[in-house]
Order: sequence, then C-alpha cells, then structure tokens
Amino acid sequence: MPASFTFEGKPYPYIVNFDGSSIGVQIDGKVRVRVATPLKLGATSRPDDFDTYLLTRPDVRENDVKQVFSKIAGDRARIGWAIPVLSLVSDEHDSAADPHFLNYAYVAMMKAVEMVQATTELEVSELSELDILNMLGENSVILVISRATLKEGHDFELRRALPSLVSQGYAICAPEVDVSGAWVEVAGHQGHIKITLSTKMPDDHDMVVAMLNGFVSSTRSAALQFFYLYQIVELLMERVISIHQKEIAESILKAGDSSSLIRGALEKIGELNSERSRLNLVVEKYSRVAGDLRDLKLECNKLKVKLGLDAGESISEYLYPLRNYIFHNFRSFPKDAEPELRAVVTALLSSLPIFLSKFDSSSM
Repeated sequence: MPASFTFEGKPYPYIVNFDGSSIGVQIDGKVRVRVATPLKLGATSRPDDFDTYLLTRPDVRENDVKQVFSKIAGDRARIGWAIPVLSLVSDEHDSAADPHFLNYAYVAMMKAVEMVQATTELEVSELSELDILNMLGENSVILVISRATLKEGHDFELRRALPSLVSQGYAICAPEVDVSGAWVEVAGHQGHIKITLSTKMPDDHDMVVAMLNGFVSSTRSAALQFFYLYQIVELLMERVISIHQKEIAESILKAGDSSSLIRGALEKIGELNSERSRLNLVVEKYSRVAGDLRDLKLECNKLKVKLGLDAGESISEYLYPLRNYIFHNFRSFPKDAEPELRAVVTALLSSLPIFLSKFDSSSM
C-alpha cells in the first residue's frame, strides 16, 4: 500500500474504510476523503482476499462489466470480474443491481484508492471527494481476482494471463503503453472474459509482456504489430533450441569414434538451425496445436494469395513465408493487402494464448 496522502502540506498514513454506505479515507484520525459512487455497494468480502490489477481498454463502456473465467478455478469457473471505472461511477448499467457485481465493485472501489495514490500525489483538504474516474481515466478497467476461487496449487499471475487479456481487448495500464485505438474489433464485446494462463516460463514472461505492450501501442501499423507478435513465437522457437542443446552436447561426447552418432548429432544441429523446422517443432511437438490454428492458416493463405504467393499446409509454409515477405517489404507493403494483413494479425493474436498455454518443454 502507498505510504501516505498529503494533508496540510504533510504526508500522513491513511486507512480506507467503509461505513455501510460509502467509502472514506481516514487521515490523521478523521475521514477526510470520500470516494464518490452512486452504487449501493455490497461488503460481504474482505478486500485483502482479492488481487486487483489496473487494465485499459480503448473502447470500454460502462455496460462492459465482464465476469472472468479460467480453468485454474475448475472447468468454466468464475475467478473474478473486470469492472470498467465508468461502471463504478454510474448506476445506470445492466449490472448495477447485481449483488455479485456490487460485492466485487466494493473491493474494486476500496483498491482504487491505492491505485490512485500509487499514480498521483494528492493534497487533500478538510473534506475532499475523490473522483476515481478523473484520476484513473475513462478507459480504465479494474480486474478483481478472488484468491478463494483458485484451485489448490494454482495462482493467478497477470504476466501469464496477459496474452488472453490482450486477445480480448485489454492491456496493462502503464506509462509505457500508449494505446491510441482498439486492436481487436470483436472479441472485446463478448459477455465474459476467458483467461488461459501461459505455461510457466520464468525467463520469457517479461519479454512476452514487453512484446504485447509494443503490439497494443502500434495500432497504426499492422506490419509492426505482426512483428511484435511473431517475436513471441520466436521465443518459443528459441526455447526449442535450449531444450536440445544439452541433449546434443551429450550425444557428441558419448559418440566417441562413432561417425554415425556424430553425423546424427550434426543433422540435429542442422535441423534446429532451420527456423522452419523449429516453427514446425513448436506447433507439432511442443505445443501440439496444429488442429487449433485453422483460422490462422485460413487468413495467412488469403494474404499469401493476395500477394501472389502459394498457399501452404504446415505453419512453416503459411506463416514463415509471410514473415519473410513482410520483413523485406516493411516500408512498401501493398496498401490493398492491408485488410488481409490485419486479419492475419488478429488470427495470430487469438492463437498466441493457445501456443503459450500448451507449450510443454518436456515433450521429448
């Protein structure tokens, strides 16, 4: 929790409390800040039993209150809610009287004070009103996750949930994320959010987050967005190399004078040096998602035909040649093929949570 509010020129520690009808911030022994909301908040849960995250969605509306589901709480079980800040300062949306929403809204409002204080230095007067919409912004969304809903041995980690969230129109709200427009047109308007967590790859999650932040900040260039997403696929290809490095080294050491064993190890090195081969290994062996990529294959082949290229069957035939084409024609990509390229970007974005959740480095 941030350390203090500034009152009469001095920093003071604070306590956020709820008196049954409104949320207040107690500073120097008195409630000096009221948090404005017309909602009749529920208070049946302890805010400390929840984790909250500040997200952004460019086209969010007050009626875009979403329940959040994930298998880490059981099959299709709810783990929380995504609540637009617009929905916290209005009682005219569809969820305003829902007791479950009002309980999560209570948690979101209590935590919103910390979010505001974490991003803004506030000087409060004798009795101030805190306008969280003005402070956090009309595109802000508070993701509230109930730890009590998660299955034993499972935890929620925003870095691992971000591919799913971005594919449904949500991004991290952070200074380095410059969102100028929506990057998905359909998925963000579903009635709920389904989160699939990426497999645990501690060394790579921060890079995935950085690439996704770059992706959502680059809505004016479909080609640049493509490369941000493709770099995430390349991370998995690099992971394939690291899986086999030790195995190949041990094979060479054990080979002794056996030319056939040495030749086999060298052939394996040659295979791994091929980006096409690594891409096929990611899809067919380590993620096993070939059957889940029909939309990606369809959109890639539409674009390839538009560009005068042959359609492909395997991912190394329909995605990799596009990567090369876009790389070599980045500044001169045909304008009339932009719609098809954006369709490829959308399909690749939708496929990433599948790639990342199913990737299994033990699939030898």
